[in-house]
Amino acid sequence: MPPSNKPKAKADPAQAAPQPSLEELRYELALRVSRLANQRQWPACPRRACRRSRQCAATDLSCANPRPPRVLTPQEDAFMRARLLRDLRRRLAEIEREAG
Repeated sequence: MPPSNKPKAKADPAQAAPQPSLEELRYELALRVSRLANQRQWPACPRRACRRSRQCAATDLSCANPRPPRVLTPQEDAFMRARLLRDLRRRLAEIEREAG
């Protein structure tokens, strides 16, 4: 009987590929978030790779074309701070209720 050239069992691709480390997963997630945050800026980006791929192609997680910081009026600033403080107090009360 001649030997068969067919493989006896298919290799599972999940077992063959090594598991990525937690740091690699974190970096990949941060890169995706960065690209999502900068997705509307690529047409004006000085990097050719960004324009060519039609998305932010920064590999070092720093965009070459960052947005200017938003300037708040004193009223907007006071409103945002009050809302943040209110939300923090609400969350602290929830945590105390769950623990108590």
